[in-house]
Amino acid sequence: RIQSAVRAMQARAHVRIKRKLAYAVGCVVSTTQCKSLTERMSNVDSLEACISENAAHFERKSGVEGQILEAKATLARARQELQNAAAVRIQSAVRAMQARAHVRIKRKLAYAVGCVVSTTQCKSLTERMSNVDSLEACISENAAHFERTPGAEGQILEAKATLARARQELQNAAAVRIQSAVRAMQARRVDARLRIERARAISLAMQGFLDRLPQEDCDTAILDSSPQEGASPEEAPKGYFDDMAEFVSQCGADEHELVAGAIFDRMVTLPHLRESFVNVAFRLNARCPGLCQLLVERIHRDLGVLAACFGVLSSKAAVDGCAPAPQEFATVRQQEEVCAILVLSGHFYVRGLLPLEGLDEVARMLVGLWSAPQSLPESLVKGLCLLLEVAGPILESTDAGNLFREKCLARLSAVQRALAPDGKHLYSDEVLFRIRDLRRSSPRSPGQGQH
Repeated sequence: RIQSAVRAMQARAHVRIKRKLAYAVGCVVSTTQCKSLTERMSNVDSLEACISENAAHFERKSGVEGQILEAKATLARARQELQNAAAVRIQSAVRAMQARAHVRIKRKLAYAVGCVVSTTQCKSLTERMSNVDSLEACISENAAHFERTPGAEGQILEAKATLARARQELQNAAAVRIQSAVRAMQARRVDARLRIERARAISLAMQGFLDRLPQEDCDTAILDSSPQEGASPEEAPKGYFDDMAEFVSQCGADEHELVAGAIFDRMVTLPHLRESFVNVAFRLNARCPGLCQLLVERIHRDLGVLAACFGVLSSKAAVDGCAPAPQEFATVRQQEEVCAILVLSGHFYVRGLLPLEGLDEVARMLVGLWSAPQSLPESLVKGLCLLLEVAGPILESTDAGNLFREKCLARLSAVQRALAPDGKHLYSDEVLFRIRDLRRSSPRSPGQGQH
């Protein structure tokens, strides 16, 4: 009974193991053509585990070696097929990846070529050069890819040909730009030379006209050149002033500054004819409006330079504690230029071209730099006297003008009383006489009673 029970139990176990092995083999065989490699691999692993677990049972059991051998053969075939399928899948994935990379590189190359072609006629050489450099970099990076890819050699060759043409066109365009720039620079140089020659010619012509101004009866010569009452301009005799006015009217508006500069230079170099040159300027302004305005601008432009020059030197005088000679402050031309600016400012104020505020600004910038009377240069004292001589009657007609005149006279009075350590006056007799005359002509001189 026990032996029969054992044999029955062994028979049932053998049937169960056979069914389990058959099921595992069936699962492997049934998924041989399955697309899911994961499922196939799971079934192969299950069959291998079943064979490993029950190999000893089949070895002890006689007459069943064929079943285990057949299962092992099925396992070996399944593993080989699985490896082949995996290799195919890997090759397909690699080919797909290479195809996508090839498409991406082709698009990148085509875009670079398109950028170069689209900017062939572009005016910006920088943009064209940037696109050419981008195409060259794209070719260099992907040349090996196109060499490995069959049938793609034509694309890289076409891109290289486009690159060569673009570089040649870029070089030609750059050469044209350089030639144009050189020609433009030469034209500007010629134009600048012509402008310089024109300016020199205008300056020389104006110097010639101004040098023809008679040394005596200057204002009479200027006034006699004006048309007589009742006579038309065509019937008026051509004289000195008419020739100069006709020449100035033929000059361009941008050249009138040269005319104003020539008149101002003559006012500086020929101080004894300063009044006559002022009359010339105002008469020319009637023919060519804006000339006096250019002289006003010239005053404001030179004012800061002269004030800075005198101001720096006046600080030196304050440190030394003495009254330096005029030549220590500035050159002779700068001293005469100061006088010319002050006289011209007075004439402009009299004729209504410069307000009292502008006249006060000129005086404050030049004369107001010195706090001590003995540090005031003689050229400024003389210029201030000339300003008051020219504009004095008009200044006395208004309260503000009279206040300005009294402040200037107060400064001049301090200058008149300034003495050197040896007891002598610091300034020349001419300046002292001018100050004395101005104080006598004043209704109320500073520090004195009625005259």
